[in-house]
Amino acid sequence: MRIGSSPDRTKRLAADAALLGAALMLSWLEAVVPLGGWIPLPGAKLGLANFAVLLAAERYSAADAAAVSFARVAVAALLFGSVTSFAFSLSGAILAWAALALLCRFRPPMSWIGVSLLCAAAHNMGQLLCAALWLHEAALLSYAPALLLFAAASGTLTGIPVNLISARLGRRERIA
Repeated sequence: MRIGSSPDRTKRLAADAALLGAALMLSWLEAVVPLGGWIPLPGAKLGLANFAVLLAAERYSAADAAAVSFARVAVAALLFGSVTSFAFSLSGAILAWAALALLCRFRPPMSWIGVSLLCAAAHNMGQLLCAALWLHEAALLSYAPALLLFAAASGTLTGIPVNLISARLGRRERIA
């Protein structure tokens, strides 16, 4: 074992890597199974990969969630994305993580479903702002109500399994 390494740190790194792998598989699934035929919102995705990000925050910390989220955005863009998809995903991930970090820090009385819903809304707003800036089209902001409604549904769907896992496994001590 190297100096500066510990079993807890190694376990945490392995857990983050496993969660990153799960997030990438879920991102791939969303890339190959588009929702266009079911949901009339261009570019809408359920955000299934965010399950792994929320689980990283629930089991470990907001820092672990950031590592999983930002690594997933970068690797997914390299594997099955583009510069544009990277910019949109990164802008959404930054705002979603900021919301998650604030919620983890101040711990309001809410379930992981509520946390997921707020993070999904922040993610959609980040992407919408990026699109408006990227395309120089402020009219895109009128798309916000539809995206927020979709975020409520997708955030709830993503938060349910995290809530169930959290209740089933019990609260673990956070590794700082």
